[in-house]
Amino acid sequence: MEQLVEWANKYAEQQRERQEQPPNAWVWQPTCKQELYGYLGVLIHMGLTHKSAIEDYWGSLETTGSEHIIKKYISRNRCQQLDCYFRCTEPWQNDDSMPRSTFDRVANLAKYIRLTCRKLYTPGAHLAVDETIERFMGRAPEIVNIPSKPTPEGFKIWVLANKGYILDWLWHARGNGGPVDLDESFTEDEGFLKMQAVVLDLITQRDPDTNEPLYPPGKHIVWLNNLFISVKLLTRL
Repeated sequence: MEQLVEWANKYAEQQRERQEQPPNAWVWQPTCKQELYGYLGVLIHMGLTHKSAIEDYWGSLETTGSEHIIKKYISRNRCQQLDCYFRCTEPWQNDDSMPRSTFDRVANLAKYIRLTCRKLYTPGAHLAVDETIERFMGRAPEIVNIPSKPTPEGFKIWVLANKGYILDWLWHARGNGGPVDLDESFTEDEGFLKMQAVVLDLITQRDPDTNEPLYPPGKHIVWLNNLFISVKLLTRL
């Protein structure tokens, strides 16, 4: 959380130095850990309680027919300010022109969550590798639309799970991109297709502290669908 605070304040400073602010712009006050906890709580509340407009969450009982507790913890203008400057990875320098993907923008936070998911849960014998779509209706070049899926539009993700708990994942880029940050040794050195390499990448991860296999051979049953299966992969497993 301390890093999220640092990145938000740094990005706000960068943006306000680069862009001339209008006279009526709200002055940015550095955020803190307690405020970001409140901001994230507001986002969770909005995800659970749907309104037609953002302003309705700060409306009164008389004007909107309901009153939300979030107005006691953060103002609407401050919440919108944090929306502008909240970052999940360290901000890049203003003169950095390198192309960035949507996944680059959440890389640091995603890595932290993945490592934490592994530490907090000890899986049973049964593991499953599958694809899922995390719903997203905004604008991003990585969005896929697969009408046959229960959630047809959003980010496609390759996941390793046990009893509904996601242990690890790989992002998926549209077109020829395929699985993001895939260990290329499985495709280049061993000759596996990307789909088979996804399985091997996810189940051969090691503990970053001890370098021991997280899912030792012979102790787990891996469930796959026909998308992944090949004789070569089954022999390797």
